[in-house]
Amino acid sequence: MTNHRQVRARIASMFNPFQKPLDQIQIDDLHVLRRIPEGWYIEYKSAPIKPREIAKSLTSFANQYGGYLFFGVKESATGDLTASEFPGIANSEVPILQTHVRDSAASHSNPSFHFESILLAGPCPKIGLPTGRSILIVRVEAGVLSPYIHSSGRIYRRVGDSAEPKPAADPIQLTELLDRRNRENKRIQKFISDHDPTARRQGIDGWMQLYFFPDPNEPVKGRELCRNAMSEVFGADTESRLGLRAPMQSVYPSGLGYTARQTDENQPTILGMTAHVAFSGYTSFSIPISIQQIGAFDISRYEHAASFVEHLTNRGYESVRVADFSKLIVAMAALINHYLQLKDLLEDDRPVIAGFKLSGLLGICPFVDSKFYVSNARTHGIPLLDIESVHLPSDEPSVDTLVKLNFVPLDESDANLSSHVRPYRFGYSLMAIALSCIGVSSFLDDAEMRVFSDLIGAFDNNRTVDT
Repeated sequence: MTNHRQVRARIASMFNPFQKPLDQIQIDDLHVLRRIPEGWYIEYKSAPIKPREIAKSLTSFANQYGGYLFFGVKESATGDLTASEFPGIANSEVPILQTHVRDSAASHSNPSFHFESILLAGPCPKIGLPTGRSILIVRVEAGVLSPYIHSSGRIYRRVGDSAEPKPAADPIQLTELLDRRNRENKRIQKFISDHDPTARRQGIDGWMQLYFFPDPNEPVKGRELCRNAMSEVFGADTESRLGLRAPMQSVYPSGLGYTARQTDENQPTILGMTAHVAFSGYTSFSIPISIQQIGAFDISRYEHAASFVEHLTNRGYESVRVADFSKLIVAMAALINHYLQLKDLLEDDRPVIAGFKLSGLLGICPFVDSKFYVSNARTHGIPLLDIESVHLPSDEPSVDTLVKLNFVPLDESDANLSSHVRPYRFGYSLMAIALSCIGVSSFLDDAEMRVFSDLIGAFDNNRTVDT
């Protein structure tokens, strides 16, 4: 049964006193505020206030139903709390006020909240705003990552028709705020589980599952996902840019989104490299990892494989299984590049939170085609992995534990270079930690990261991935 809180939340999600997006509001539009009182969704401030006070107001909106904070608007003294005057803020004070708003989100809330703002300059005779003064509007959506805790240690919420936010002391209210975050975590964890390639048990021993989620603290942006967009990004000819040599030939609806799969290079009934993208922006990539007995390992494909296999044999590793990780980092970069291209196409520049799972590792010896790696194996011993799987994050994936990555826009001044460099800049932390997890190099040791440079350097001559 729908309760009054759910109804109010739905109303709040639609509440917009101007009936237009924030960036389309004109100064004349503010006259409607003469009919709208302070309370659940609105707060008026006639003068600038300190960042801590701003954060108190904005976190209360984020913890409740979202709302608007107006600077340069004075509420009525008659008791109805509607806007009565529009004195504005002196233009000379506006830059400091804008800095205080940014500080309120960054320094006086944990976690930080997303806001958007618009500055409307006078004069405007319709509302009595004089020349040289402006009104700043700050809009906050109901936050997914509640509770948003003020730097004072308190959790503020909007309460009824009160003009001031109130600390949340009721345990039931606090439970409701935590439930928002828990629901988002459960959605993330279910998506990861539903697309875990190891659950399909199709005869492939090793897998990487790489997953990305739009930062839930950011509002939805861009165009809606469609089959044509998926085909254009994952099914396109990628010979001329960093990407997959063999495109994903099958693109089809799957759940609440689309799936793209490579089929021509594999048996169609066997799961190969796969991309799952949901309408919500949730994305999961499945990358198969080649694991072979040492006797079946094709040393002709790599420059340093013969030396590596010789060393294994001399050390008595005649029956060991070898996992070919030479193309793993490159495959990660290729898929990240396609992911960024999809975000470009959909005009979605939100930051993302990300992680991965590597499975099928127990008892295998990792190989990458790097002179430095092979030299390390000879000097320090041969890695033999003793765990079945590794995860990033090591704790259960959640909005708090996943790695946050900032979207890297395409540099139009050199599109070819940018399409090559951009995925490494965006996903470097994931790739470096993956190399550490599989026993290849430590991401905490600059010298060890020469392996990463070897892999990328060898890849510069051929920017497409054989799969």
